[in-house]
Amino acid sequence: MDLKTKQDLEQLLGKLGACAPAMEYVEASKLKTARGIYDSCERGDWIGWLLRELGLSLTGAALAEYEKVRAQILKRLVPWLVIAESGVSRT
Repeated sequence: MDLKTKQDLEQLLGKLGACAPAMEYVEASKLKTARGIYDSCERGDWIGWLLRELGLSLTGAALAEYEKVRAQILKRLVPWLVIAESGVSRT
């Protein structure tokens, strides 16, 4: 399938059974290209779903970069102080 236009992306997502909110996001987008819409999406869960549905996965350097960014985000969301003061003992 040639994925160039917004309509191409809508067809692919419909064929794969994308959720209603994802379909609405694409339909509401003012962008005209599939690439533009993909690049503008901030929903990691949607991107992950699409990759899985297409049988794609991150490997090597791409996976390492993903894990590095993921760790940075988690550390920002859950500061060390929260972990240190949690009082959880595993002994």
